[in-house]
Parts: sequence; structure tokens; C-alpha cells
Amino acid sequence: MVNFFLLGPKWKPFVGCLFEVKSLISKLGLYHLVWETLADTFGPVVGLRLGRDIIVLISGQATIKKVLLNEDFDARPDGFFFRLRSFKKRLGIVFVEGEHFQEQKKFCLMALKKLGMGKKVMEDIIGKEAEELVASLRCKQRESNIFQMANIFDIAVLNSLWALMAGERFSLNNKKLTDLIDLVHEAFKLIDMSGGLLNQMPFLRFVAPNATGYSRVSYVLEKLNNFLKATVLEHQKNLGEEPNDLIDLFLCEMRDRIASGEKSTFTDEQLIVLLLDFFMAGTETTSNTLSMAMLYMILFPEVQEKVQRSLDEVVPRSRLPTLQDRPNLKYVEAVLFEVQRFGTIVPTSVPHRTTKDVHLEGFVIPKDTMILINLRSVLMDKERWMDPTTFRPERFLDEKGQLTQNECFIPFGQGRRRCLGEGLARSSMFLLFSAVLQNFKVLKADDEFSNVPLDGVTLSPKPYRAILQPR
Repeated sequence: MVNFFLLGPKWKPFVGCLFEVKSLISKLGLYHLVWETLADTFGPVVGLRLGRDIIVLISGQATIKKVLLNEDFDARPDGFFFRLRSFKKRLGIVFVEGEHFQEQKKFCLMALKKLGMGKKVMEDIIGKEAEELVASLRCKQRESNIFQMANIFDIAVLNSLWALMAGERFSLNNKKLTDLIDLVHEAFKLIDMSGGLLNQMPFLRFVAPNATGYSRVSYVLEKLNNFLKATVLEHQKNLGEEPNDLIDLFLCEMRDRIASGEKSTFTDEQLIVLLLDFFMAGTETTSNTLSMAMLYMILFPEVQEKVQRSLDEVVPRSRLPTLQDRPNLKYVEAVLFEVQRFGTIVPTSVPHRTTKDVHLEGFVIPKDTMILINLRSVLMDKERWMDPTTFRPERFLDEKGQLTQNECFIPFGQGRRRCLGEGLARSSMFLLFSAVLQNFKVLKADDEFSNVPLDGVTLSPKPYRAILQPR
């Protein structure tokens, strides 16, 4: 039997179940706990109305797999917030669909491959950042061995990406860029994956610009756009025949399309938003994962000791770990997998949208419905993981110490919309994490600190301090 009425909290006129969801957030503190509660109450397919938006929350590995591998769910939602960040248009790569998405995805994959993604050149770029990070920490450690840990990886992570995007790197002590990345972190905490009140009740920005986050989000976007526009302008001035980075490749492609009179998605505004997508998505998740990893090394010192023993057995102290060492450092890989699973840095995927009426689990989900994928429900599934609330890297290793595959491990998503930067992210996490732990013991600096994360589009650890003791 097909049901046209989705299960979920009761909808009230105009606001839907917005107040019920806000009440749960006040009670539970984190959005992913709200989604977990709703899934436990109503099942794997939950119907919500938040302001003007109809949203379906999808939970559980079996149902999520059906959605992510079905092209009828591959579109992206359209709304005020999603256009606010892109000149009131649908631009970039994260929030576009159809031919626009296909053309830009094809270009990005070609460009990243040409620039060295997955090759030795990429490892050299990340390796350079690992060297600089360790040297910087050693230098600062002479003044004080207590570090604020939340953002120590930010610029190193951005540099690995920015070398491919813009062909340049920044000093790890660049105050201007640090402030800019801090704004990105702030923006990610102002909203949730649904777009928040700005999407659900956009008119509220006129009466409550601060409470809705509109003023602050607009300020952050202005600062980021100014930085990106200046970067592109510099490339336009110096553009030659041989492109050196993604911006050059895009500008050359745009020049060729204009010369041929061919209509395309290659425009100045598209380039800015594409860079914005890479800048925000590419730095936030990787940096937060590494910060969370350091927190867990403090909380689980026996894991840290085992990581360091593994590194010492494989890598001589005269050099840093490389990707060539990776096959012999299975436990280190398992620890990073467990950090991503246990920390669920991205508990809810970037929203999807149905392109037509779709049958799912006995329900009909209408065309143009926003779909939220509860990734945490898979990464913390009790039946699949047995003890999901225990930090246990060994779950990713078999009896011979080899890495095992688990279909419930999907931190980068699944299907056609799987994260394009997965390879760069995984390599960056491995090299930066390994470099720090090879050179320092990470010890607790304060008697009390919280393991409860900060909420937002991504989860991040609350600010904490650590002692970095040279090894």
C-alpha cells in the first residue's frame, strides 16, 4: 500500500513543525540528536515542514543507500540561503544540478587530475605543509608547550587545497587568513544543513537580521568574496598560455568558450562560487576532523601510544611519514577512520531534492521535496557496529591487521554526489595527523574539557588546550 502522508510531527499552519523541532534542539542541544530522536519515533522516513520548506529526513543504511543511489534524488534544493551565497543565482558545484553540475564536475575532475590529484605532486604539496606545521609547532613550543588546538591545522589544510586552486600557499602565521578561516568556522555554526531560518522563513531577515543569522552570514560572504575576487583578478592579469592551477584552467576554458560563441556555465561569477565551494567545504571538514582526532588522542592515550609505536616501527625519525608508508600503517588509517565514524564530523549530508514523485518505503515523496540524509544514523548504527559509542579503531581491522571494508562507513557520502575532494582530504588527514604524532605527545593541559561538539553544518570540538611534548 502506498501512503501519501508521511509520518512525522504534526504540522501547524504557516510554521509547520518548526516549533517542535526548535523545542527538541533546546532540549537535546544538537541537531543530529533531534534527527535521531525523530527517526527513533517515526522510522527511517520522516516528513517535516519547517516554515515554507517540506523536508524528508532519511535514516538507516538500507534506506539511505536506496536514496543516494537513485538519480531521482540527485538534485539540489533551491531557496533563499542557497542563492544568497551565489549572487542570487544557482552557481558553483555543491548546490547545482543537471547539465550545470555535470559540466562543472567534469571540468573539476579534469583539472584536479591535471594538477596532480592522486599523484606524487599532490603528496609533495601536503608533505611540505606537514613539514612547515611541525617546524612551526616546534618553534612556538619553545615559548610555551600549551597550545589552543581547535584551529592549528586550518592553514596547513587550506594550503594543500589552495596550491591546486590558486598555485600559492600562505604562511602558517598569516593573521589575515586566520581571521578569514575563523569567519568560515563561524558561518558553519550559524545554520544547519536545511538552510535554517533564512531558507524556511526568509522574510524574517527584514525584522530580525541578527537572530536569523542574515547579517553575520552576509558579512562572512562579503569578506570571502572580496578575497576570492582579488585572487581571480590577479590571475586574470597574469594569465598566460600555460595554466598553472585551477583558476588558470577555468579562465582559459572560459576564454575559449567565449571565442567560439558557445553558451556554457563558465562565467566570472561561476568561478567565484566554485572557489567558495572548495574553500568552505575543503577546509572545514578536514580541519575539524584533525582537531577532533587530537582531542581523541588525549581522551584515549592508549590509542595514541599505539599510533606512535606503529609510526616508529615503519618510519625513521629522520623524515616524516609519506603516502608510501601508508600501506604499512594500517592501524593509523584505522584510527582516522574511527575518528570520522565516532566524531561524525558531517552528521547530515548536503541536502538533496527529488526531481519527480518518488516511491520510497511505502510512501510517495513529492517532486521538489528537500531530502536530508542522516549520515550519523549509519555511522552510529548499533546493529552494524555492535558498540558504536565506544572508540575502537580495531573495528576497521581484520584478524591479520588488514583494513576491512564496511558498507556503513560513508563519511564522504555515496553515489553520484560523493565528495569530489575525498582523495585530497584523506591524504591530508593521514600526512598531517601522522606528522604531528610522530613528533609530539599530545597531553591534557586542563583537568576538565568537553567531548560534546559544537553544532552547525559540521561538528567541531569545543575550544580546548593541549600540551605538545616533543618526542
